[in-house]
Amino acid sequence: MSVAAEPDIVVPVGDILPPRSVTGSRQMARLAGYVSVVVVWQGLSTFLVNPAILPPPLKIAARMVEIARNELLTHFSATLLKAVISLVILYVLGAVVGILMGVSPWAEAFFRNWVTLMMSLPGILIVLVVILVFGLNTVGPIVAVVLVVFPFVTVNLWEGVKAVPHDLVEMARAFGASRRKILRHVVLPALAPFMFTALTYAFALTWKIAMLTELFGSTSGMGYMFRLSFALFSVTSLLAWAMWSFLLFMFLERVILQRQIARFFRWRTGTYD
Repeated sequence: MSVAAEPDIVVPVGDILPPRSVTGSRQMARLAGYVSVVVVWQGLSTFLVNPAILPPPLKIAARMVEIARNELLTHFSATLLKAVISLVILYVLGAVVGILMGVSPWAEAFFRNWVTLMMSLPGILIVLVVILVFGLNTVGPIVAVVLVVFPFVTVNLWEGVKAVPHDLVEMARAFGASRRKILRHVVLPALAPFMFTALTYAFALTWKIAMLTELFGSTSGMGYMFRLSFALFSVTSLLAWAMWSFLLFMFLERVILQRQIARFFRWRTGTYD
């Protein structure tokens, strides 16, 4: 009498390593990365580079505290306002063009070369041309950001529409699902990863290009403070403003944007608030 071999039991990695352990190890790795940068920075400033050229971390931190007490809110709010307005406009424009290119061969042929051209042009060239045309008012930086970033949103949504599973759409139609249910339960879940990837990428580019426009043509904002610090030959102020730019972007992207994206996708893990 033969005894059937017992099947191999495959234990998911998530069952072996609890999510808290995974999260804790990632946080430790991230913290170790930051500490390593600070240690290397301090070593370079102490032994290899003149502190006047590369100020030590504590000096930068002291300048950051001074900035926070005085002009940080004013210039951060100016940059954030430009970024938010630009992001809304470019995301809507890019999504509309991308979806049209995905569903219409005529629209794809009409827009494809123009989108490719806008993606290939250097962002700094577009910024300079727009500033020359529109001047140093509020409109110029917003137009520049929209022109530089919207093609990347377009391409993401264009590919997203092409990736929609048409067999599922046809199966839903065969079972009598309405157009509204197909859009909600088939099309939107398939498009959602592309939509939020485009949003995350667009936000990062928008933040960067908004400060670039301020660097060349603005009287307020964090990019303007970069230019002012450079004009005053203040490496400490320049690096302090750069650190504030990094910290504020990480707060907006990780604490606000990514949490909202995770909240939207909570149905994937079956957890609900």
